[in-house]
Amino acid sequence: DAVTSEMCLKPKDDACNVCGLLFSTPPRMFTFLMPGNFFAASCEYVNKLIAPIPFQKRLRELSDKELKPLVNAGNFVFRDKKEAFKDWVMGYNRYSAEHWIGNHPDLQPCDLSVQTDYWYWQNHKPSLDEFVWSMFPRNASVWGEEPSPKLKNNPDLRLRHYSTLAGHLWKFMHLYNATPPETSFFYLSPNDGLFWKEMVRRHGLKAVEVVTAPDFDRNGTFFQISSE
Repeated sequence: DAVTSEMCLKPKDDACNVCGLLFSTPPRMFTFLMPGNFFAASCEYVNKLIAPIPFQKRLRELSDKELKPLVNAGNFVFRDKKEAFKDWVMGYNRYSAEHWIGNHPDLQPCDLSVQTDYWYWQNHKPSLDEFVWSMFPRNASVWGEEPSPKLKNNPDLRLRHYSTLAGHLWKFMHLYNATPPETSFFYLSPNDGLFWKEMVRRHGLKAVEVVTAPDFDRNGTFFQISSE
């Protein structure tokens, strides 16, 4: 009902290029997506995407040839062995379809759910009367839970964590040779959004490479930018 409604098919703001019931982000989800993979998207945006089958192949190539050496060198880390290089995290096999729509730097999502927990809709029959259109994010709670205390209190670890903004920005750069524009929702994330906005401003396509390098002072630089 959501993606076929007038609210999604004719969004109030032309900036929206992907619409669905409830847009979800890390750390709640493993990537930027619409749960269930139901969405309406503009042709202009879809035409920018790598086609689904080549996209699946490209994710695997990126992982094997470029990401694994960075993990071995300590530039990137995973939460634990259960997460490292798993299909759902990396977008392997069937999960590439769920990664596909949300992994372009020009993504500007909107959604209809005022409920921030997608499990609400799993156990509840949707009604158009409940839908309220909004660009993402409609409020601070839509970003989901904060990072674990281990990550929250450790910028050095968090800024190298593949499943946070660092890994997604790295994918944007390697898949499309681009970064999100300064107006992107990406930089509104309470989980280091402003930090990465400043790093992209300073270093462009080298931002993730610079920040995850062994000689970069992640603790000092993070607190300096956060206090500006």
